[in-house]
Amino acid sequence: QCLMVVTDTATGELVDEHEIHTLTFDENTRTARTKWRFLGIADTKALKVAVSAKCATHVDGEETLVNVLPSKTETEEGYPFVLFDKGTHTIATPDTATQHVREWRFNYASNTFMEVLKALPHLDKEHYPSTDTYLGRVESNAIAAFIKERHDVDKAINALRNNASLHSTQLKGTFYDKQNKAIEEHISKVLGMLNNDNATKERNKALRKLASMQISNGGFPWCKGMKPSDFMTAGVVEMLGWLAKYGLIDSADPLLTKICRNGVRYIDSTIKKELSKAHKGENVLGYIDNMHLLYARSFVVPQLPEVYKDSLISLSKEWKVMNIQERIMFATIMWRTGERDKAREMVRSLSQNLITTEQTAHISLKGYSCWENDIFIQSMLVMLMKEIAPEDPNNRRLVNWLMIQKRTEHWGNQQSTSRAVMALLTATADNSATDIVSLDNKEYTLTVDAPSISLNLQPSTDNKPLIATISKGSDVPSWGSWTSFSYLPMSEMKAHNTQEMQITRRMEKIDLNGNSTPITDGSLMIGDKVRITIKVKCDLAMSYVRITDYRAANLEPIDQISGYRWRWRVGNWWLATPHFYSPSDNNVTFLVSLLDRGEHTFSYETYVTHEGEMLGGYCEAECLYCRDFSIHSEATTLKAKDNREE
Repeated sequence: QCLMVVTDTATGELVDEHEIHTLTFDENTRTARTKWRFLGIADTKALKVAVSAKCATHVDGEETLVNVLPSKTETEEGYPFVLFDKGTHTIATPDTATQHVREWRFNYASNTFMEVLKALPHLDKEHYPSTDTYLGRVESNAIAAFIKERHDVDKAINALRNNASLHSTQLKGTFYDKQNKAIEEHISKVLGMLNNDNATKERNKALRKLASMQISNGGFPWCKGMKPSDFMTAGVVEMLGWLAKYGLIDSADPLLTKICRNGVRYIDSTIKKELSKAHKGENVLGYIDNMHLLYARSFVVPQLPEVYKDSLISLSKEWKVMNIQERIMFATIMWRTGERDKAREMVRSLSQNLITTEQTAHISLKGYSCWENDIFIQSMLVMLMKEIAPEDPNNRRLVNWLMIQKRTEHWGNQQSTSRAVMALLTATADNSATDIVSLDNKEYTLTVDAPSISLNLQPSTDNKPLIATISKGSDVPSWGSWTSFSYLPMSEMKAHNTQEMQITRRMEKIDLNGNSTPITDGSLMIGDKVRITIKVKCDLAMSYVRITDYRAANLEPIDQISGYRWRWRVGNWWLATPHFYSPSDNNVTFLVSLLDRGEHTFSYETYVTHEGEMLGGYCEAECLYCRDFSIHSEATTLKAKDNREE
């Protein structure tokens, strides 16, 4: 007997459920076949069929059910691309696609302006009264007002609303649904700012609240009643300085001037105390907290007091041993205090030590473990290069890399987001070029305010590739993908990987001593332990990644409890890619909020419960934040014997 459950692939809603009592079994092909009809499906494009087979009924009334993978399965394969250069580009569906493709989806985003809009909600994500909250509101409303002055707001609102609804569809019904609802609320808030004339008023209101947090000595605490924080004070003065420098807020605003001047007074007082307490030969200005204070101070008062100069001269001889963030801040300080030759020398060193390709360049952060430190520091470097070395050829490459990272990351960290948005906005704010996409005998014009399209197309009847011709109007990076949807036999499923994302799957037999051996035909018996190991390698950090492993029907996971895994052991190794582990009837899902660049290993152990030759399943990985990235492993078979005596 079998139970067949049909759901809509897109929405996950139940379409039909049917119990089958009569099956025809073929000894030669070892398959069971049945005919089944159902009605009432009008707008469904793809169905998912789950089959459970009853293998035994026990004397106590319990039944043994095996979840069976269908011999055919729906697969999704993404073929992403990035365009950098101005001109005409031809992007065709790949030759590697199978004859089983039933539909193609073409996505294209012509400008990063939309990525700036998507990042804005994370500047105003806190809702409790704190310095960080009010600073985020000043930033988000200042940028919203800046956007309103330079772009067609109505088009931007429609584009962002469409993007938000797409985002909702992608995450609906997943573990990330709660996070998705929060993101939608923030996007709605930004839409409200762009849809009326309150952005400037809200910015000024937030600035007044920020001023109320400043205590008498000029410092800023994290919250009311707390002691002043050096980090928070430097962060406020630095960010207000950036907003004023690039014209997002009036530098002559009396309240802004008062906040910054009082902040400088606190910074000078703090550093003088540190200098007075320093031991002989100790240069306290080299400590990153104090350097951050001086860096923030340089936005308001570039010239430094004489008492600092001896320490700075000593420090300038040691800049080669600084880490990258310290070098960026110190080069900025030296440039603004008049030591321009030394600043240029440091910038040349930073530029020469970048990891570069033909189109991108990024920093190398040795010793950093925080996910978003590279975004934070890369953004600081973009703005440093723009100020000191505007003609350096690596400037555009640095911005290109930052834009490409935004394709797959949401940058939930406020500090990283604020600096990255500033870097992107100042680099692309004046871009008004248009792109023209020719596809399926139609033309689509994309502007900075309406920058993306998504089209579903049927494959050609003669299996010829579909071709999109893109006339690109600027050198600002744009990206897109061809995505194929196929319904094919699992025996024909081959591995699909991309340059940015690869996946491998390995099954091993585990003996009583915990040692692993490769699985060969006939080596598995009922009761054996099998470990399934999945490795995912990413060249881009990706938000909201779903990894699903479809196991063989005769394997049962040992760990049946869903939950977070922060640190777990596989063999003799401790692994630490935080994720949510969720086993279900015929698969195990790993949900990762942020999959960082590099290689990640996911593993779980199972027992063999039945004999026979089973489809061993496959593993797929998909970035739900950017659906251009969808890959899967090769499908396998698994044979097991019954070693029990008659």
